[in-house]
Amino acid sequence: MDLEAEPFLRARPAKETVRCGRAVCHLLEGPGQVLLATSAIGLVNAASCLTWVLDSAASALGAQAPTTAIAAGTCGGLGKNIQVRDVVAGRAYRYADADATAFGYKVGQLPSEPEFFEGEPNLLRRLEGREGVHVGEVVSGNSFVAAEQTPHMREIFPDALAADMESTALAQVAAARGISFVSVRGVSDLCGPQAGQDFHIDAAEAAEISATTVLGLLQS
Repeated sequence: MDLEAEPFLRARPAKETVRCGRAVCHLLEGPGQVLLATSAIGLVNAASCLTWVLDSAASALGAQAPTTAIAAGTCGGLGKNIQVRDVVAGRAYRYADADATAFGYKVGQLPSEPEFFEGEPNLLRRLEGREGVHVGEVVSGNSFVAAEQTPHMREIFPDALAADMESTALAQVAAARGISFVSVRGVSDLCGPQAGQDFHIDAAEAAEISATTVLGLLQS
């Protein structure tokens, strides 16, 4: 979303911008080559946007095709120990609504695809141990995980820390294209809050937390 891109654009304004439908890609100022893309919400939007960036947007901006993709922005906290304002970095990515178990696949696995898509280990090592950052499993689907779905989701995906609507599709494209990938998202909502927990913050605040973490990762 645009509000998820705003913290990056404040820190590193765009030198040039190209558009394709609702997808937008900026070449940012500052050291190194950083492209910032917004896709709109959802698995298909995310996958098509990353494909566009790799195939044509980067070259249209006079940049090389990226070798690493990072999914920033917001997510819902699914793990019981996750709090709003935390950051979840994905080690493994599964589809929340994929079920081909009748053919011998695992829940969350698409036919002919791996059991899960992996986050880049080197990037995850640089994130582990940072205050407020949790590294673990992320599930993605085209449905918002509300409180009433949370017990079922936790039963199916007991190791999942967060849920969103883009990261697994991005991880699948990255794996198919042979580039590194990790999602680094700020928790704006708790899918199943417990008594006494803050369960929601403004999405802009969570996006700011995500952007600060990602910019720190880029600088390191």
